[in-house]
Amino acid sequence: MARLALALLVLAAAPALAATWTCDERTEVLGKTLVLARCVAHGTYTAGGDAVGSATAAGVDLCNSANRIPTASVATAAASATTGQGYLVTYDRATHTVVLLTAGDTPGKGNALVELLGGTSIEGATLMILTTCK
Repeated sequence: MARLALALLVLAAAPALAATWTCDERTEVLGKTLVLARCVAHGTYTAGGDAVGSATAAGVDLCNSANRIPTASVATAAASATTGQGYLVTYDRATHTVVLLTAGDTPGKGNALVELLGGTSIEGATLMILTTCK
């Protein structure tokens, strides 16, 4: 019984895994200059944002090629059927991270959006990123 209690304590204290965004569907538009990527999140949100795909291969994830470099990107809002939540999204091209925004504790007229709390599950959240590539 003591082992079970210790195991549960260890599991409860273990940090949640950071989210990973996998862009498994990419469509090239206007030749290879413009690419629309569908990305899905798995895990929990990290304060400050989570990387899209591999930080070393952003061209593959967003431009459909390791030989192309993302030059500008626009992301749609994200929604998760798993958690039932929706988020506004900002994409930082320099760090290839997705930052999720939501209503604060006291939503209402004149209240700004706030960043989603780190550790919040975003499992299954889906967004689209339109990227120009060179």
